[in-house]
Amino acid sequence: MISLKNITKKYGDKTVFGNFDLDIEENAITVILGESGSGKTTLLNMLARLTDFDGEISGVDKVSMVFQRDRLVPHLTVKENILLVNENAAASALLESVGLSGAEDLYPKELSAGMARRVAIIRAFSSPAPLLLMDEPLVNLDLALKFSLLEQIKELQGATGKTVIMVSHDVKEAAYYNGRVIVIKSGGKVVLDEKKVSEEKLTETLLKGYKI
Repeated sequence: MISLKNITKKYGDKTVFGNFDLDIEENAITVILGESGSGKTTLLNMLARLTDFDGEISGVDKVSMVFQRDRLVPHLTVKENILLVNENAAASALLESVGLSGAEDLYPKELSAGMARRVAIIRAFSSPAPLLLMDEPLVNLDLALKFSLLEQIKELQGATGKTVIMVSHDVKEAAYYNGRVIVIKSGGKVVLDEKKVSEEKLTETLLKGYKI
């Protein structure tokens, strides 16, 4: 179990989280939704120890992360980018699983946006870290590719057993995983925390003053 206890995070005079508590189950996908500025990315950064905070986070050791930008190493090939996080990764098999068979020797500049996103995702899943943080991993992708990757993320999580915490702005995405969805607002208030919640209920919740 990953536990956040009495978490407080401020940026100047703005309190993003105040005495915030949250428990997250391991070996499952949890989606975080919330209005702009509610602290979704900050929450991931605290879990990754990329920003300071007051309070306690337990149950987190090593993490891998998918950022909004792919952050592939430009002078390394696709295969080398994957092996960078795990020298024993079956790079070719992983690439084949996301429809990128034969892309091992391409460089990031030779990839389309969708291809680069898939490489970033399987690189993160290749990491031995048990916790994977995903900050809007499907942003700015076309609809067909987005839902293809949604299914691939579900399959990769099932195959690896990783704990995945994903930030999203999309109620369709959140509902698609058929798992736990948490909606937060500024100040660290949880306004919805349910499993297998419908797209309709998520939309209704967000329309009550929360703009995603």
